[in-house]
Amino acid sequence: MRKGSYTLAKWVSNSGEINDVTQQTEAWKEIGTVLGLTWDRWKDTLIVKLPAVNASSMDTERQVLKTVASLIDPLGLVAPFAVVAKVLLQKLWLKGIDWDDLIPKDVASVWTGWKRECAASFAVEIERSMKLVPDGKEMQIDLHTFCDASETAYGAVVYVKAKKVSGEQFVNIVMAKTRVAPVKRVTLPRLELLAALLGARLTLFVKDQLKLTIRKAYCWTDSEVVLSWIKGNPSGWKPFVRNRVEEILQTTEPSQWRYCPTGQNPADLASRGCSIKKVSVWWHGPSWLMEDEHGWPVRNIKRITTEEKQSVKRLVVQIASQEEERFSLAERYGRFVHLVRVTATCLRFADNCRYIQQHRRFGPVTSTELRKAEKVWFRIAQQEAFTRELVLSGSQERLPASTKLIHLDPFPGF
Repeated sequence: MRKGSYTLAKWVSNSGEINDVTQQTEAWKEIGTVLGLTWDRWKDTLIVKLPAVNASSMDTERQVLKTVASLIDPLGLVAPFAVVAKVLLQKLWLKGIDWDDLIPKDVASVWTGWKRECAASFAVEIERSMKLVPDGKEMQIDLHTFCDASETAYGAVVYVKAKKVSGEQFVNIVMAKTRVAPVKRVTLPRLELLAALLGARLTLFVKDQLKLTIRKAYCWTDSEVVLSWIKGNPSGWKPFVRNRVEEILQTTEPSQWRYCPTGQNPADLASRGCSIKKVSVWWHGPSWLMEDEHGWPVRNIKRITTEEKQSVKRLVVQIASQEEERFSLAERYGRFVHLVRVTATCLRFADNCRYIQQHRRFGPVTSTELRKAEKVWFRIAQQEAFTRELVLSGSQERLPASTKLIHLDPFPGF
């Protein structure tokens, strides 16, 4: 660069030798900015600045979003604290209030507490170096990814564990991600599966970015259901589960996935949120990571009696088959027109299976078949929304006063 008459400027390093080589013409700052984070070169620490709180501002949805968006944390170092605000924003959006309306009281109490912590702490400081420089000696490097979910959010966090030949070892956080739970209600096991998928993606990203020789990568979850899905045959699961398990298995092996008790899972903080004062607890993972593999948690397999197996089987039949199999076709198509056309084709196939060759229908789907398919989905929607009303109308009994159809004089139409 110097031979080409390109003068290097605005270079900041914690190495005095590099600073001498760059020959800065102006005094370089002790504290610099890196990807939105503040870097103290003397301490070699990263500083995550918390949002500046304006006490005089009105607590509107616009102000809440502005404040939360000012928290820049690309590595997720304070993800357990930030996820509290993410969940709060989702609640405000679901309430449907205007941008400049004051937030409701039930949300305002949580928001006030979150702002109070921002004002009290101002910033969070963490060591920049993960101490992965082997100093010319061999170093054993492992990755440990923890995943967890709650009813409001899910998340994953990756730690690097390094062990020198001398026996010295350390565990440091690399990166974390959180997501709020979908607006459409999802069962907790499926949320745990989404957390596992997020963990698998995060593990792959970290391995690519570190560009180091990783001996082993372990993935931890406190959901035995998710472990059974990952270690089982994906073809036996429903599309939602199968698709996500298949993606997980594209980047990880079933043997990499292990069970971690909820109380020892650091990702629990990322899924439920915590105070800013407790964030530093999860920067180095659970204490047993410093031990050898024999000191790690072992999954305690519970034996299920015959009665328990039967009750579990009945639960699956009554819930999963009614809700998932019945509407799996509807969930595959985003447009009703496509859904009706596919349904009409399926109905024609069923009819052709019953008829002899001469009476079977071929060619494009007719308008009559499309109307028949529409009625099928109208009937399904009515059965789902007005099950009780359909039963009463069929037995010619009066509808209850609480029904939405009391003033509409309904009658069976399909």
